[in-house]
Amino acid sequence: MNKEGKKQVGRYKFLPVAGEQNLNEADRKAKTADFLTDELKERVTKGPVQFRLVVQIPNAGDPTKDPSIVWPEDRKTVDIGTISVTSLVADSDAASR
Repeated sequence: MNKEGKKQVGRYKFLPVAGEQNLNEADRKAKTADFLTDELKERVTKGPVQFRLVVQIPNAGDPTKDPSIVWPEDRKTVDIGTISVTSLVADSDAASR
């Protein structure tokens, strides 16, 4: 809902507070399939891992029925809050089911 009480389409993003780090092709190939999970396990032992929850608002005419179509980065965003990961579930595969 927007501030006028009307439903508002938006797309949410979780953005790492610590910043993004992109890998080049060679670095990506050197990583295991679970490297992000492994990194999160290591980082959470040092303290909370935080992500900003942001919603991107489309401009008039932006397609909203096909989530594979990326909206330009210049679209308005609204900060919703911060999510803190403070611990991990012991058996996350079973818990996610």
